[in-house]
Amino acid sequence: MTPEVKTRIEQIRRDEVPEGYKKGKLGIVPDEWENVTFSTLFTSTSDYTDDLDKYPLYSLTIEDGITPKTERYERSHLVKKEDSYKIVRPNDYAYNPMNLRFGAVARHKGTIPVAVSGYYDIFTTVHESDLPFMDSFLTCGTMITYYNRVSTGSLVEKQRVHFSQFLDFALPLPPVTERAKIAEILTTQDKVIELK
Repeated sequence: MTPEVKTRIEQIRRDEVPEGYKKGKLGIVPDEWENVTFSTLFTSTSDYTDDLDKYPLYSLTIEDGITPKTERYERSHLVKKEDSYKIVRPNDYAYNPMNLRFGAVARHKGTIPVAVSGYYDIFTTVHESDLPFMDSFLTCGTMITYYNRVSTGSLVEKQRVHFSQFLDFALPLPPVTERAKIAEILTTQDKVIELK
């Protein structure tokens, strides 16, 4: 680490804005990062099904992401006939509006479409190259703090982030090419951690 980078990191830790940086909604970021509206990054997918033979029932957990529903938590018997499940295709994201503020958002990394609760919001990236970047960005501590700040509801335990709010987020992000480079570094680090 160069002395210049070390000084910059120390400044940011003290909440000082180094030259070439600015303070935004997510903290201190480089000047060239521009506010990007999530509606330009993501698109909603809302396909419904009641066919659990064709689309196996999955759930979303903070720890494991989009994962097969275990018998312990299988509650399809509670779903009324008029209710439907939402289809999540490979590389779609799902989030639970009431638990997004805890980090309940994940990409379906499986190879087949699955069904999840109709309560979840399902969306995908506009730029396919954004997938690995968004895997980390959407669940980073700064974003969770942000979700908590913008969630609405009179009872704390029932506060939620509606999808319309999510799409309205305008946050500073690096350009697409830089996001791809960041994702490559994060993916490499994940592989190193997995090997260890």
